[in-house]
Amino acid sequence: MKPKLSIGVCVLISLALVLFGLIFGTLSGFNDDRKEVMALLSGEGGLMDVLQFRGADGLNLTVVARRHLPAGDADVQAVENAAGKLREPQASLSALKEQDRRLAAAVERVAEKLAQTPSFQASARDKSYLDMLKADLQKLSASPVIATYNQAAADFNKQLDSKTGGALARLLGMQPCELYQ
Repeated sequence: MKPKLSIGVCVLISLALVLFGLIFGTLSGFNDDRKEVMALLSGEGGLMDVLQFRGADGLNLTVVARRHLPAGDADVQAVENAAGKLREPQASLSALKEQDRRLAAAVERVAEKLAQTPSFQASARDKSYLDMLKADLQKLSASPVIATYNQAAADFNKQLDSKTGGALARLLGMQPCELYQ
């Protein structure tokens, strides 16, 4: 003879299964979406790579600038500091954005100083290298990766702010993605 479960126990088991399915489905869906956003951030060719390249270009500019500008020039030091901080992967995106702004401003100041230096004007190689670095920095700052990441992160955050699944995901510890702005 089969043992019979009471209706109350069957309803309780059914509710537990539905609750488990709801939690598991919500978390796995949000985790998958977050992984896609994180791939745009730190995956190959992602936003962090763009910032790494900008930092590397800034450090290359300091090498050129040190050939022609006096030792200890504050603007060259500013380029070096900002470029070095852009290459720190643990920094927050808001801190990296600030360092990127500082780098851009310092690069312009250093380029102006170099343009006024006779030894730099006499070096066709360094002049063309500066032009190449400035073009590369400008191209990287206008990279579509930045807008793509920001859009994906904003979409994820909007989804996370929804009243249904987003509220449950937040309750279970899902965090929004930081925007690069």
